Amino acid sequence: MDNNDNNNGNLPPLNPRIIIDGKDYGLRAGLTEIEIDEGVVDLEENALAECVGLTSAILPSSLRSIGQSGFYSSALESIVIPNLVESIEDFTFELCSSLRSVVLPSSSLLSIGFNAFNGCSALVDITLPNSITSIGPGAFQDCSSIQNIVLPNSITTIQRSAFNRAQLSWILLSQIP
Repeated sequence: MDNNDNNNGNLPPLNPRIIIDGKDYGLRAGLTEIEIDEGVVDLEENALAECVGLTSAILPSSLRSIGQSGFYSSALESIVIPNLVESIEDFTFELCSSLRSVVLPSSSLLSIGFNAFNGCSALVDITLPNSITSIGPGAFQDCSSIQNIVLPNSITTIQRSAFNRAQLSWILLSQIP
């Protein structure tokens, strides 16, 4: 199989080099960590997808968006999403099976997209902020290590299969005032 192929057909052939906002961060295949420069506002679609050695990423506080499949199938272990990000796009962290910890923005995050964390089998805990209103289909599907989740009262939509095959022991719904 070619390094640019993928199992589910979601991604086009990927550039072997990581280029973000005009800066070359090196080869996709050899990247183990990345600190994206302050001032970067958008991570393009597939920006760090299939970086199979990438275990650490530091995102700038200036970041406003992470494109669809931004970290798809990477080896990330933890990530802090900057406070200006309003949406976790479709497939952003799909198949990041080593991802154990995610810190979401505390006041700006409004939605989590389709299959955003699908297959993040090591993800143990995630705290959804009080700003979130929508959880997309399959968002936490196959997150087999998540056991508990608190859903804030700001949520108005939870789409089909959002927690399919997550091994939830309990879900706490915040009290509606």
